[in-house]
Amino acid sequence: MFRHTLTLLSFLLLLVVPLPAAGDAWAASPPPRRVIVVLVDGLSLADLVRYRGHHLEHFLRYGAVGLMSLAGQHRSIAGAAATLGNSVPLSVGNAGELAFNTTEVVRGEEAGLTYRRRTGWDAPPAGIVLPAWPEILAANGGKAIGLLGEALHGAELATACLGNGDLDDEWHRVSALIASDSRGRVDYGDVSRGVLKPRPEGLLPLETDEGRVLDLLSALPPAAALVVIDFGDGERLARLSRSALPAVLEAEKARLVARLDAFLGAVLATHDLAYTQVYVLGLTPAQSALEQQNLLVPVLALGADTGPGLLTSATTRRPGLVSNLDFAPSVLSFLGLPRPATMGGRPWQAQTGSGGWEELLLLNERLAFVRRARPLLVRAYVACQMAAMGLTFYAFLGRGPWRKRIGAFLPWLLLFLAAVPLAFLILAPARQDSLFAYAATMVLGSLLFTLAYGRFWPGRLAPWLLAGAAPVAALIVDTAQGAPLQQQALLSYDPISGARFYG
Repeated sequence: MFRHTLTLLSFLLLLVVPLPAAGDAWAASPPPRRVIVVLVDGLSLADLVRYRGHHLEHFLRYGAVGLMSLAGQHRSIAGAAATLGNSVPLSVGNAGELAFNTTEVVRGEEAGLTYRRRTGWDAPPAGIVLPAWPEILAANGGKAIGLLGEALHGAELATACLGNGDLDDEWHRVSALIASDSRGRVDYGDVSRGVLKPRPEGLLPLETDEGRVLDLLSALPPAAALVVIDFGDGERLARLSRSALPAVLEAEKARLVARLDAFLGAVLATHDLAYTQVYVLGLTPAQSALEQQNLLVPVLALGADTGPGLLTSATTRRPGLVSNLDFAPSVLSFLGLPRPATMGGRPWQAQTGSGGWEELLLLNERLAFVRRARPLLVRAYVACQMAAMGLTFYAFLGRGPWRKRIGAFLPWLLLFLAAVPLAFLILAPARQDSLFAYAATMVLGSLLFTLAYGRFWPGRLAPWLLAGAAPVAALIVDTAQGAPLQQQALLSYDPISGARFYG
């Protein structure tokens, strides 16, 4: 009797106490992580700082900032985008800019149907395709392309692209190269002219419709773990830069950054940064930056895994400098996914306490200046070496009254040449306003080291021993201190080109 009564009471209790609803159980679980990438082609870090508003200030103060090397892709926006998505430099040509919505009609036919006829693969119903994918694969000789999108698909996650850099009669849609899988497909998004709005006045005939992009962003399913937003007005401005006066370009750039600032504010307001990582990325430098050999583009990062400081990675080992080869591993790291064995690069990290954007602007200016100075001074140094070689042959084998005079002068010339590497190393941090002043400083330093070798160390062998030992000793000391001089020396590596980032 007691057992039956207890069973009855348990049954009544289940009827009275409500079970948690399925929605409550879903709300209790953490939302999926998402990476949002906002592409701002043609803008430098100085542009973002100069015209920044409240939200960009938030990125600069509470996020991490860096300068990104483009691995030789500074003149090809499509190549730069493809490199971001694959962690290997790729050459895709103009075909890489031809991405379309699956249902978009191009030359009388839906892009999805064109894609299927050319590849034999189905197009994503609500997504984006690259109909020229066979051409892109052929241009890269069988290299694996679409690594980032393929890694997300392997984890049952999706990708999305929004926005473009179109002009009136041109298609420029490179965001799909970042997010596509190995078949040239993106799951969701809109890269059509529907994300643009006309602008009757001003330099740009079309500009990004921020409201439309924000609506599309909010409508994406939770599975869209990577969203690439092409805020293409910077690219449009860069393509029209030669058709407008400098004052007009600066006014347009200020307006562009102000709109970008408001757009980022709306993105931050609708996403929980505890589960979201937002990147603001440059793709290629502006024309004015190219002319100044400033080939590094800005990276701003704000989100769950990013604190204030300078971005770095195991690839560069330098605070404030990152490589575009590290972007895809950074996305996968944030999403908790393994990096494919064929994918190079290392995840970006924020190094706290290593300075801020002010220090980074100085670094950018310094690296661009050294890149401009390096060809002139290194070529002059090589020319002096060739001249010394010719004079040496003449001093030993030649005839005439100048032979003895050259023979007396030649040891000093050779000591000078031996002193140049040490001067280039020790005087590397010297800041000058002009290339001529910088060159004069290097020559004067080399002359002083030459006099020190020849005058203060008498004897025939001692000057040469000192000339050989001094730069070796300086390199050892500098390496022990983290190589601050080698990072700036003219005869050292070039971090802008990305060939090597450390000595």
